[in-house]
Amino acid sequence: FKDSHDILWIGTTAGVDTYNLKTKSYKRISEENPALQHLKKSSIKDFYEDESGNIWIPTLSIGVTIYNPSTQQVTRLNKQNGFSSNQILGITKDYKNMMWLATDNGLTKVNPTTFKINNISKNQGLASQNFYRGALISASDGMLYAGGTKGFSVFDPDALGKRSNKLKTRISQFKLDNVRVDINDGTGVLDKPIHKM
Repeated sequence: FKDSHDILWIGTTAGVDTYNLKTKSYKRISEENPALQHLKKSSIKDFYEDESGNIWIPTLSIGVTIYNPSTQQVTRLNKQNGFSSNQILGITKDYKNMMWLATDNGLTKVNPTTFKINNISKNQGLASQNFYRGALISASDGMLYAGGTKGFSVFDPDALGKRSNKLKTRISQFKLDNVRVDINDGTGVLDKPIHKM
């Protein structure tokens, strides 16, 4: 991954390395910074830079680490902070700069300023609860696309999870003792359609 300062971020099974394309210098930052030592125990396959220049480092087992290269500040987010899973399979941001993480247990939306977490599940409109690695993108029209084991979810990030519960109930059939009862069938139970009662 190449960030906005021409630094290549390299994820390995032993942590994070960087290569500065301007100065031609190589660093093993997960060894140099004690706050990043935990990354040496996780497989890292992806990076993402947010609007503030923070590097988001999703892992397959310990959630996501947010690293500020300027201040070297480290923030860790995982199940202890409210994530639905520590297995992060994809990462992107929406048009409001909110960060979205695909997991093996739904999607997680994170405010990059406050770190407020909102988990989105299949019950809130997703096609799948389990997503494929790298199958989360933000399109130029503002829609997010997430590929999961049960299909593709395409959604407006503002609308997802805000499904209206104002559904009308309509009874289409009536059974009495497990036998269907129809209008004027001689039983005297129904004298008009069930949906008009």
